[in-house]
Amino acid sequence: MEAKLKQHIEEFGGKHGSLLYFRENVTGGADRVLPFEILQPGESFSWSARRKVWAACKDFDTDKVIVRTSEQSDWAGMVDTMPTMIAEQTWFGVRKVVDEIRRKCHDPRVLEYARRESNGYDPDRVTVSVAPYLSPAKHPRTLVTQHPNRKDARMVDVSTPYELERNHFRHLSFDFDRRGRLSYAYLGDFMRPYAEDGLRLSRWIEDAAQLPDSQAFQFEGAVFQGNVLPGPKLFQIRHFAEKRSADFALDGEKGDSKLMRNFGVTPPEGIQLKVVRTLNRAQFAAFEGAHPGTPYLLSVRQTSDDLEFGDQPLSMKGYFPDFKPALSHQATRLVQIALRDPHGVASLIDTLGEDRFQQMSEARIISDGIRQKIERL
Repeated sequence: MEAKLKQHIEEFGGKHGSLLYFRENVTGGADRVLPFEILQPGESFSWSARRKVWAACKDFDTDKVIVRTSEQSDWAGMVDTMPTMIAEQTWFGVRKVVDEIRRKCHDPRVLEYARRESNGYDPDRVTVSVAPYLSPAKHPRTLVTQHPNRKDARMVDVSTPYELERNHFRHLSFDFDRRGRLSYAYLGDFMRPYAEDGLRLSRWIEDAAQLPDSQAFQFEGAVFQGNVLPGPKLFQIRHFAEKRSADFALDGEKGDSKLMRNFGVTPPEGIQLKVVRTLNRAQFAAFEGAHPGTPYLLSVRQTSDDLEFGDQPLSMKGYFPDFKPALSHQATRLVQIALRDPHGVASLIDTLGEDRFQQMSEARIISDGIRQKIERL
């Protein structure tokens, strides 16, 4: 990692530091990162900051602001735990939200989550940013994920809300190979132009050559559709997983190698895991309570419920949800947890077209990062 980027992350937090660095130090950054004001710990939202943010809101045709938090540990963790709030464009309203969001950073559930991640999170080190809010109803969200096991493979998810007042999103997933062509699409192609906008944003970040080659990253943003600097905008860069390559290849197995959302590299003989088949993610806790420290594979039938702070498996080495290909926030946390183990595995596509773990209590998984072989034990 470039030394100045590292310094920005240490000073302003993973989210804010990387955005500030790319906006100010990389050619084209001012076009791709929205203007925002960073408040250091204890700093108030001043009249000077207000004038700058209000001017940016006018440029981007919005009457709301988004107030985000950041800390060093959100560069490689704290998924869906650092609070974010939307505020009306009033000075007193924003100041009130800033105070409230700082209190949320001291929430005992956030502190416990960070303790279990052992990431050194310090709520007194949190910075706060205020920026124009781009409504997802007008500006589709994009998430580009570098594949940790397939060089040059990029997975792109585009999302728009089902309902304006609810945090429920429609996700369309697209995968691109090294030649830049679409190799897999979930549902339809009508959102493909937005996926390609997200891909262009990721290439701009990668071409800057500031991120370590040993790690795969996610690039979160939106496609701004307006008169001022239209195009993809960057919201966050975060670590996804360590890059790993297999020294063997699975040939002739069921499943198409173009389906990119299989993750993880096992030894050639595979890994043996207990199978925990649950209705929802939260039910993993019963197994971990009864079998502390036992490595297992979590197979989940329902993933529409919002993640809770307690949805943080400790000994899960495999994550296989049913029919949920999107690497949304909700999927990212669980996939990341599985892939932290050097031989951990995950899959967001049911390549067999059936319940892979029905009636299984134990399984052997062999994965080369492209294909996976599942054996009942």
